[in-house]
Amino acid sequence: MAEITCEGRTTREINAEIKRLAASGEREIVVKNPGARHNIAVAVLQPARIRIEGSVGYFCAGLSDGPTVEIAGSAGWGLAESMLTGQIMVRGSAGNGAAAAIMTWATCPGCQVWVECTAWITGRWECPAIWAR
Repeated sequence: MAEITCEGRTTREINAEIKRLAASGEREIVVKNPGARHNIAVAVLQPARIRIEGSVGYFCAGLSDGPTVEIAGSAGWGLAESMLTGQIMVRGSAGNGAAAAIMTWATCPGCQVWVECTAWITGRWECPAIWAR
């Protein structure tokens, strides 16, 4: 298992390290202290389990093909934008447009996005049960 600490690094450096580790065969990557940065784990094209410990900003795990991403926190809008295959799990809340351009289940049996959260919807707290398959 590889570990990446985000403190003191740019988003570009963090993503380059995630991609380098995944390309070298690392299958378990832990990303610590993301600080709600935007565009974390973008364009990961290898199967790897990426666990992000903390909240992320906009477009996390977008343009991806293959990773399983678990976010121990909340995510901003555009989560998993244009994902081809893989899974995303958010253990908090997700912003607008989660999996907005994910391929449909009929054409992409490997795509899954789910959010375990309680969200303010239509004037009351409820679980939106966001599932994109």
